[in-house]
Amino acid sequence: EAAVRYEEAARCAALSMHERAAILSNLSLALLKADSAERALEAAERCVRAQPEWGKAHFRCAEALFQLRRFGEAHESYAA
Repeated sequence: EAAVRYEEAARCAALSMHERAAILSNLSLALLKADSAERALEAAERCVRAQPEWGKAHFRCAEALFQLRRFGEAHESYAA
């Protein structure tokens, strides 16, 4: 349910890049909690593209990569 709402919110054209990144970060977390790590990674990567300097965006990528057992890539994202 939460993931659906965050996905709808992320499609809103009137969002600033910071707002879009925050919504995508929350979407990634909701998808991780729903055991949908691939989709969580996609949302996290969109978050990084929206706000590449935001550490939390990279953290969300790392968490999804870790859940996917892609430990080397997760380590790199944690370090970013």
